[in-house]
Amino acid sequence: MATPPPAEKPGPAVVLVHGGSWTKGRRGMTPRWNEWLIERGATVFDIDYRLAPPATWNQAPGDVRCAVGWVRRNAARYGVDPGRIALMGMSAGGHLALLAAYTSGHAEGEKAFPPSCETGDPSVSAVVSLYGPYDLAYSYDLAVPWWAAKWLSEGEGRVMTHDFIGGPPEKEPAAYRAASPITYLRADVPPTLSVQGGHDQIVYPDDGRRAAPLAHEAGASHRYVEIGYAGHAFDLAWGGFGAQMARAEIGDFLRRTVRTE
Repeated sequence: MATPPPAEKPGPAVVLVHGGSWTKGRRGMTPRWNEWLIERGATVFDIDYRLAPPATWNQAPGDVRCAVGWVRRNAARYGVDPGRIALMGMSAGGHLALLAAYTSGHAEGEKAFPPSCETGDPSVSAVVSLYGPYDLAYSYDLAVPWWAAKWLSEGEGRVMTHDFIGGPPEKEPAAYRAASPITYLRADVPPTLSVQGGHDQIVYPDDGRRAAPLAHEAGASHRYVEIGYAGHAFDLAWGGFGAQMARAEIGDFLRRTVRTE
């Protein structure tokens, strides 16, 4: 966790959720994002969540919601305006950020993913997903192209989804549905920015391309940005064109939604 210099008035916060295929990773993996967000006046809470295996699809989202509720409950202590909190995540963290944000205020989602600690309101004012999947069953099918399925039974995307959910969609259909942010799309989800690499071969862009019109049909405030030829985790090449484009989009989005500098 890192904070900007003390401010006279409460400011915005970003709860940052690391990537790692739901199976690895830890807070502090993306220090440049932390520094960049702090430079824009946000207090950053860089969090951990339970990793798979065993399957944590019904635990990790509650950990993220626990963290958001903790930030809201302790907002005054850290100079945070509880009405200006955004969730942001990369890859698996992007998925968990979307899922935690979209399930708040949704009866089915609240029941499926209660915060894993005693806390306050876990809702947020905005959510940013960098190459996080929306529909896990759809992404699972994309992970190995249909024409290669007879030769390649397991793609990298399928292996990590197996570990997170505990099996393939045909064996765990309810879990795949419950753990997919697309299930909870509706008009009143928090404003969303989804940034996707056009050449991502782990989280295929077809998933985000499909989710974007569905979000608009639902009446949600949703912006989908695809960066051509960018692969997975393109933002880690901090000086690259893809990372620069992502920062421009995210900076503008956070200024509009939680009023960063």
